[in-house]
This record gives sequence, C-alpha cells and structure tokens, in this order.
Amino acid sequence: MHIECNLQMAATRPFMSWADRTFNPWLSWSRSLGCVGGETSGLYPDAEIGDARMAKSWNANAQAFALKHDGRRQRVFAGPWCHALAANVDEAQRARFWSLVRATPALDWLVLASGDVGRPATLPADWGYGYHNVWVGAKATGPESARFALAQLKGVAARLRFLVATPMRNDFGDLDLSGVDWVIVGADTSDLVPADWVMSVKLQAMCDGVPVWMESPHSARLGGLESAPYAVQEHPRL
Repeated sequence: MHIECNLQMAATRPFMSWADRTFNPWLSWSRSLGCVGGETSGLYPDAEIGDARMAKSWNANAQAFALKHDGRRQRVFAGPWCHALAANVDEAQRARFWSLVRATPALDWLVLASGDVGRPATLPADWGYGYHNVWVGAKATGPESARFALAQLKGVAARLRFLVATPMRNDFGDLDLSGVDWVIVGADTSDLVPADWVMSVKLQAMCDGVPVWMESPHSARLGGLESAPYAVQEHPRL
C-alpha cells in the first residue's frame, strides 16, 4: 500500500491548539493528518532518532518554556501518526518510546488509548498508578465511541485523563464524565457542525466541574462560537 507522508512535520508543528508539540516516533496505520492512503507503512527508526533528540532538547529548555507560559509545563502529543498504547505496536519501538518519556520528566506527554489499554502489554512494567508526566486520553466522534472512550479512561490509572471529542460526527447525548479531568471539544475544519452538539458537551463538562478546551472553533466554521463565552480554553487542574 502506497503512503505519501511529510515526515518533516512529524515532531515540529502541532496540529491542535491543546498541545504545544506533536511527536511521532513511528508511522502507524491511519488516514491521519498529513498522510494519504491509509493502512500500514512500517516504522521509521531514523526519524525516531531525530525526534528523540528534539524531545530531549524541549526537556532541557523546560525552564525557559515555563517562564513564557506562566509556569506551565510543555505538552507533547504523541501523536496523530502513532498510538503508543495500541496492542499491535512493535514492543521494541514501544520500549524506546517509554524510555524517552522517562528521560524527559519536564515534559507532559499526552497519549491516546487504542483498544483495551488495560492489557499489560500496552503499559510499562513500572507504570504503577501512572507516570507523573503522562496524560492518557481517548478519542470520540459520536455517542457510541464516547461511551467506549470513557470506559477506556476509567480502566487505566493515570495522572490525568482527558476526552478528545473531536471531530464531532453526531450529537454525543448524555455523558458520564466521572473520572475525566479534561474535555477537548471541536469539529473538523471542513464540517459545518451544529452549535448545539458542541455546546452540549461543553455544558455537561462545566456542570461536572471538568475544564473544557474548545478546539479552534473559528476554523471549524461554528457560527458564533469563536466569541466569548463560547470559545472557552481552560487548562486542566493538576
């Protein structure tokens, strides 16, 4: 299967407003941002080595980053092209990733659950109650995937759990956000999503006391949502 992909963007340009960096130690199956074709393409160890050095440089410059961002730690999303918690990841590659996470304690790594994250093979042996610098999230695009995502999050110990409710493909309905620490909600930039869908998730999170981050509402062409008080972008409480 032929895949076209711009690997130069893999660890330098964030694709979302809720993360400061995007990190991809490998390219896994997907029709992800920047890629065309889908399915499996193999691994890229040379790109991973370069990315590892870059991540370590971010870690070394953590103090300078904090000074520019009101003391906040840098967030690294890993990532739209790879899933570190997926069951079908090469274990040697996964071990390299977790080694890098341990070597960069000043970075907060954001990883997405994929499949059954409770399986022992998907988490490091020393995971315990979760690494102090790893946030675990789950992605949902509609009511069924939201229920599955929330069940995933409740099944894994983590310092912080977050729900990525974007891109929205349907009304999410009622959500049980217990155990969730952060909700990210938005829409695909090419879609005209009803404002009620987005506002429903936002209001449910606010009622449950969960910080909400609305992902680039202006670029998603959500009528009126680019202005306060709709364009809420709250940081999680740690």
